[in-house]
Amino acid sequence: MTALKVDLFMHLLELLAAVSASYYWLKTRDEGIRPFVWYLWFIVFIETVAMYPYLYEYMSHDLQNWFYDSKICRNSWLYNFYDPIVVFLLGKFIILNTKLKRTHLAIRGLSFGFLFFAIIYYVFENDFFATNMEFPMLVSALVIIVMVAFYLLEMLKSERIIDLKKSHVFLLLIALAIWYTCVAPLFIFNNYYNTAYPRFVEFRFGLLVILNNILYTYYILVFIYTLRNKVLELKAGKS
Repeated sequence: MTALKVDLFMHLLELLAAVSASYYWLKTRDEGIRPFVWYLWFIVFIETVAMYPYLYEYMSHDLQNWFYDSKICRNSWLYNFYDPIVVFLLGKFIILNTKLKRTHLAIRGLSFGFLFFAIIYYVFENDFFATNMEFPMLVSALVIIVMVAFYLLEMLKSERIIDLKKSHVFLLLIALAIWYTCVAPLFIFNNYYNTAYPRFVEFRFGLLVILNNILYTYYILVFIYTLRNKVLELKAGKS
């Protein structure tokens, strides 16, 4: 299977996950899920724009040369926007689904702290368009895992722990934390991700494809599984 076909298949799963989340929100009007819906649509947007290198072969010779000589020849620079926005949206998602002020303060501190760190890092690194930078990726992964841990700590100390297995928030965040735990080591070896190490290129690409396919399929199933229970709860509340 070609890289384009693999990318298109993953993109389809990401799109279906975003549509599933949107449908969940439309049926339940649950304001707590909205940041996660934005998060999924933001991923769809980034991944769609990031496919522009596939268009090079259809461009005129002059336009091809312009792209090849430009700083945006590779699409990896787009993902430097990805981490700060994802951390902010997931932080907002957790805040809307927790109640303790100390949890909210911790999540806001982590979100804005990472945003400040990312801006300073990109300014002093002065290599924003060259590649996506592995250090901010690692820090964002750690920040997201810690934010999920704050959510879990609050749940463990509340009565809501009884219904966690039915909670879409819990199911989504657990999967997200596991995904970041699995992909973080790949960021550490990001410098080896080049043509000089073809085996690592193949391994990294294959593992990311598998993990992404599992994650977005899981998202779709979570929204399908929890929607029915949520709709029944809403109907029971109105009766």
